[in-house]
Amino acid sequence: MGLPVIAPFNTAWTRMTGLLFRPFEPGSWFALGFGAFLSLLMEGGGGLLQTAGHFLGAGATKTDPDVLCRQAHAWILKNPDRTAAIGGAVALAAAGVCALMVWLSTRGIFIFLDNLITGRTQTARPWAEFRKEADSLARWRLGVMLAGQALTWGPLLRGAWAVLDLYVRQGEFSPDCLVIVLAMSGWAIIMALTVMPCLWVLRDFIPVIQWHRRISAVQAIGVFRREVLPGNFWSLNLYYLWLWMMHFAAGSLMSLCVCCTCGIGMLPYLGTVLFLPVFTLDRLYPVHYLAQLGPDWAPKTADGGAPRRTA
Repeated sequence: MGLPVIAPFNTAWTRMTGLLFRPFEPGSWFALGFGAFLSLLMEGGGGLLQTAGHFLGAGATKTDPDVLCRQAHAWILKNPDRTAAIGGAVALAAAGVCALMVWLSTRGIFIFLDNLITGRTQTARPWAEFRKEADSLARWRLGVMLAGQALTWGPLLRGAWAVLDLYVRQGEFSPDCLVIVLAMSGWAIIMALTVMPCLWVLRDFIPVIQWHRRISAVQAIGVFRREVLPGNFWSLNLYYLWLWMMHFAAGSLMSLCVCCTCGIGMLPYLGTVLFLPVFTLDRLYPVHYLAQLGPDWAPKTADGGAPRRTA
């Protein structure tokens, strides 16, 4: 059967309401929100990027797609070295930004996790105390992410060039182009189903194991394989299915709140504080899911008692 999925969610809900609403202290929300904000840096650009893209695209001149494809095809054939140089520079810049964001977000995960488990609202102490664990996990997250991007975008870009070349040479979107597009879509789905579960486990469960055992990421992965995964494969699938359903419901509610607050929920950090219950529940859920493995996995504060808030 595996570990239950709904019971730890209910426990996490109770813990979340106790931490944030009993009593309600705005100062604690802003303190906890900083760690949550850092931990969410790799979760996507959100509304700000989408809004910026809308306004940037509004002023762009419209070009016939056929003409644009032919111009791009001709330019690439004429400037292969420049195309490779631009592509390499963009890839290196993206990798550098990704590395910085992964490092900061992983530090934020441990700050937020430690504050929620211990009931504290501290930043400097968990930042320094879990430095080794966070840096170890950041290297794994970055490695899996970059490997997944390379294995995904390499074939996709090659396929995109093949489609563009066929389209320009044949003068139409032929069945051969459709076959390549379908193959690209299949490859993207395969890579998503392979890479994303690894990233989810590294984000949700490995930090909890590291927090409990004070071990490196590679050791925590070993613990996950030996103590969590056996007998719980389908339970973990149900865990993420339930989590996706909750994310969909929370996303709908958050979108409504953004509209009602005139876009405040889209602002960096302030949006995190506004929706802190959602992010707190999301971080506590894997903690209480693993707590079902035994007393050693139960979240405890420094004095072994109930959660508390201290400066």
